[in-house]
Amino acid sequence: MLAALYTARPTTLAQELGLYPAAPGTANVVLARPSEPSLLQPGERRSGKPAVVPLAQLLADLLTLPGRSPEEAEQVMDILARSRARWAVESEPR
Repeated sequence: MLAALYTARPTTLAQELGLYPAAPGTANVVLARPSEPSLLQPGERRSGKPAVVPLAQLLADLLTLPGRSPEEAEQVMDILARSRARWAVESEPR
């Protein structure tokens, strides 16, 4: 998967981007309608570029979006455990 995007209107966005349906394991792009509306709020920007998704959201996406696997989430958690002891606290909103 190349991109996972949250949108209130996945069908409309897919049409606007010229995307077409694909099997979950083969899709390059996943469009998801979040159950939590706050995920659609613009993220904070750094140096004019969008900030990276919070780590907790990254892990949730790896564990639940089609085309991902728990093994990928485990790899991220292993790296974080070795390099960022306080990653869970750092990813909390301020």
